[in-house]
Parts: sequence; structure tokens; C-alpha cells
Amino acid sequence: MTAKFTPRDPRLFEAALRRFDEENARDPHLEHVAGVAHHRELIYAQWLTELVLKQDFPQDPEGRVLEDALCPVFLEHQFADLASKTADEKVINALQKTWKKMTPAAQALAAKLAYSPRQKKLFNKVLKPAESNP
Repeated sequence: MTAKFTPRDPRLFEAALRRFDEENARDPHLEHVAGVAHHRELIYAQWLTELVLKQDFPQDPEGRVLEDALCPVFLEHQFADLASKTADEKVINALQKTWKKMTPAAQALAAKLAYSPRQKKLFNKVLKPAESNP
């Protein structure tokens, strides 16, 4: 049975979610879902709010599917930008957290993505930490 998330202060938690939604609703980019246009960041946030609580993660199969989808998307579309403007240690930390969230199947997919030489170097530090520290 899945444990239900209970915030310490439900009133503050709901207020925070409303504030995030207000900001996300300002996104000028649109995402069409079932023929209806939504502000991209708002609809993504709403989708994520449904599994982001990660109840019983990693045993929760829906949470695993979500992470197996989100992590490769991050690696393919956002990793390069992060790596270009962030210190190596922080990028490596983000990669380590990302890698641990994925199932072996998602890791295999992520390993096949095209990476720049710098991205490959950072990724190798995550995958082979003992070898990258002489």
C-alpha cells in the first residue's frame, strides 16, 4: 500500500502550489494537450505534481515510469545548457542523482545519447568515479 503524502502545514503547502502555478501560467510557450493550448510550464508542473511526491519511490511503478521519462529528457535537452554554465562538481552531482533515479533500461537509453566531449567527460566521472580520480 502506498503511503499518502501529508504536508506539515497544508495551508502553506497549497499556497505555495498556487504561487508556482501563477508563475508557470506566465510562460508564453504553449503545449497542446487533447487539442487544448496550455502554458507549457503550467501543464508540466501539473503533470509532475501528480507523481512528484514519489510516494514509496522507487517501488512505486508510476514514479519509476515518470523518472525513466524525465531523466533522459533532461540529459538530451537540458544537460548541455547546465554543463555550459555550471561548475563541474555541481553538474556531476546532478548527473549522479539523475543516474540513480533511472532503471537499467533508461540508463542504457541515456548512455546512447549524443554528448559533447565535455559532457562525456563529466558523465564518465559519474559512471567510473574510481577511474577518474587518479
